[in-house]
Amino acid sequence: MSSTTKEEWPNIVEESSDLLLYSIFMYALPDLQSLASKELLRDGDADCLTLPIKTSDLLNFCMKYKSELKAHFKPEELELYGTALFLAKEHMENMANGKQEIMDSEIVAFDAMHSERELVYGIAKSDLRKTITVMFRGSTTLKDVLVDADGFIVDCDNPLNPESKEKIGLHHGFLEYLKGTPRGHGRSADLDAANKYSEIMAELTVVFKECPGYRLYVTGHSLGASLAQLFAMEAAASHELIPKPVTVINFASPKVGNIFFRNCFEDLEDQGKLRCLRFCNDADIIPTLPDRQNCSFIRTLRCKPSVYRHAGPKVILHPCGEFEIRYEKHDRENKLKFMQEASVTGGHGMGFAIMVPTLVRYSKNFLTNHSCREYMKRFQDFSVKRGGDKIFLNHIYNNQAALKKLLEA
Repeated sequence: MSSTTKEEWPNIVEESSDLLLYSIFMYALPDLQSLASKELLRDGDADCLTLPIKTSDLLNFCMKYKSELKAHFKPEELELYGTALFLAKEHMENMANGKQEIMDSEIVAFDAMHSERELVYGIAKSDLRKTITVMFRGSTTLKDVLVDADGFIVDCDNPLNPESKEKIGLHHGFLEYLKGTPRGHGRSADLDAANKYSEIMAELTVVFKECPGYRLYVTGHSLGASLAQLFAMEAAASHELIPKPVTVINFASPKVGNIFFRNCFEDLEDQGKLRCLRFCNDADIIPTLPDRQNCSFIRTLRCKPSVYRHAGPKVILHPCGEFEIRYEKHDRENKLKFMQEASVTGGHGMGFAIMVPTLVRYSKNFLTNHSCREYMKRFQDFSVKRGGDKIFLNHIYNNQAALKKLLEA
């Protein structure tokens, strides 16, 4: 990545805190709209869900209707995000007492019209931070789960060099959800102009014309995180009207593609067109998927195009604020260790299906470690107790020595 002084960008806590809350809002807002459609909101409150929606008002709205949400949705659905909103509310109040301005933003676009069969996304604008953020919802519907399970790797043109014979391999379900025909037709859906990616890009074109000089962020949790990473790569590589770099900060992301996807992603990072930070909770199994360390060193070498790889730096969040920062690109001299930690697709990418028994066996811990509540709790501990506010993403990219000294302090 091209050299950038740390003063040009916020620290990783400032960059990430609002994005984690945006990711949670993508679960809550469709549920609130469902209550409104059933006429379960009090007189006039449904109007508060009309765009643009101030995010601080949306958070208060979730608190106001917590009883109605609990009464009309499954406990496991609210477990995913409900308690996290209470933690976020408390966190905002603590920051306000410290005279820190946050959550001045508003949601200017939102699409959950066909949420049972299409991805859900929103776009938020912050005039204080001068940012535009695209946010994707994680898995809640049967369609979402089927998308997760469709882990076949498909070859696609390299967005940096479409004429190249070297294709990049991407998760079929994620790719089709983002770039396939809306309300699609299963595996036969064509990747054409009439898709969610194009729809979002059309929205962004309008927003950036009204907000020159703003930066683009992309975020999401779980399935939303993988969609965010794929969207950010495409936008950074292919769209001239989008300001660079594009920054993707996501939470609990599954793997998106193979080694050629990772190479393309890292080329964009090196060119200064893309910045990435992945947060994952220790013992959250979802970021290890598709497939989970189930191959030998020799098999990995032989099956390189079918091996899923993560891309970008990551922060591993442990309980009580402990954390690790890893960036595999800086550790490749240890080839054996890297290869042993890789994962190969069983049956060319059916990783999620293979891991179903493991998910069932560890279902209790899975729900805890993967929930937005646990991500919010660990992120708050990381930001307050362990000096996360002293770390800058560009330290991770450019200055490993300074980062190591900082972490050891």
